[in-house]
Amino acid sequence: MKQWGHFLVDGIGRFWPLSDKKFDSYKVVFLKDKFSKIDGSYLEFLNYLTISKDRLIDVQVPTQFDEVLIPSLSYDTIGNFSPEHIRMINFIVENAHIEDISVPDKVYLTRTKFARHKEVGEKDIEAFFAANGYTVFSPEKLPVRNQIALFRKSAEIVCVNGTIPLNVLFARPELKLTVLNKTSIKHTALLRACNFTGVEPVYIDVYYEPFKKFPENIGIGPFWISITDNLIRYMSDSHMKFNINVMTLRIKHMFNWMMYAKNIIKYYLRKTCLRRYVRYIKSIFKKE
Repeated sequence: MKQWGHFLVDGIGRFWPLSDKKFDSYKVVFLKDKFSKIDGSYLEFLNYLTISKDRLIDVQVPTQFDEVLIPSLSYDTIGNFSPEHIRMINFIVENAHIEDISVPDKVYLTRTKFARHKEVGEKDIEAFFAANGYTVFSPEKLPVRNQIALFRKSAEIVCVNGTIPLNVLFARPELKLTVLNKTSIKHTALLRACNFTGVEPVYIDVYYEPFKKFPENIGIGPFWISITDNLIRYMSDSHMKFNINVMTLRIKHMFNWMMYAKNIIKYYLRKTCLRRYVRYIKSIFKKE
């Protein structure tokens, strides 16, 4: 699945033999839909497991092999990880060669360039942290190597809950990770990932959920991120600069209402069109 968080938490549990040299001569067989490609960050990640593109076999038709090895999962659903999984992650970090990458001590990882169609309100929060000395990065624009370096070498990272903090798999236990909750829905995948590295995040609720049915889950949205009392208290306790203009906040709140309503309409249109499409496909293949 080409979704970075799912890939890191749910998609690499059988990769652990690839960090063992005795399997270097083996091809890697995988299943996917015929329209997607393994490229970009996903191919870079596999390269750090010494899996080059010519070792990959994309099975689209019935295929026979002399021998097939199917590794067991290296973790369970409650957050326990095998020594092989730990070795694999360390192997990836080692092969990424992050020694020459310098990173700032305080980092804010933004989703504003990535999730504009389903999230509103983060720009204001991003601006507050930037004004307090946090260097802002859009992680989806960085190579995997640089993402690993940020989580491995930074002293403090702040980010909105979702895919981004799942890179904590590459972190040291000493990392101060502040996670801004964009929804009241618990992110169980992050709990498992933090359990793996021993990082204990600070969670701050920054969500505004005026309607019960939204968001539907932690991935789909739509989400409304807001400057909450929790965030104000956190920044005050951390002795951060926090200048608030009440009138400006009210204007932005009205604007965010419009953007949020727009995202809900888009969500309904996508969902309705998809259902109609599925019903149409079923009607084509429906037996008389």
